[in-house]
Amino acid sequence: MGQQQQQQQQQQQQQQQQQQQQQQQQEQVQQQQEEVQQQKTQQHHEQQQQQQHHDQQQQQHHDQQQQQHHEQQQQQQQQQQQQQQQMLLSRSFSCREALR
Repeated sequence: MGQQQQQQQQQQQQQQQQQQQQQQQQEQVQQQQEEVQQQKTQQHHEQQQQQQHHDQQQQQHHDQQQQQHHEQQQQQQQQQQQQQQQMLLSRSFSCREALR
């Protein structure tokens, strides 16, 4: 009997401690929220600047892609021209052979 009562008392004390911890956590959460709001107002101005910078980077990257694409097109055209020339050469060569 005596042991059971002691155990119950200990459990009650633990529950009280848990409740206190929960209250502390809630207070911390409130503090964090307040801090977040303060940070948001400060960051808002910084974000605008960062966004502009980010937009510029995207545009630059887009330009680079276009340039690369343009270079690829040129290379393809060159390859096609070379193939056509080779075909013409081989044709004219076979024509000459036929004439002989």
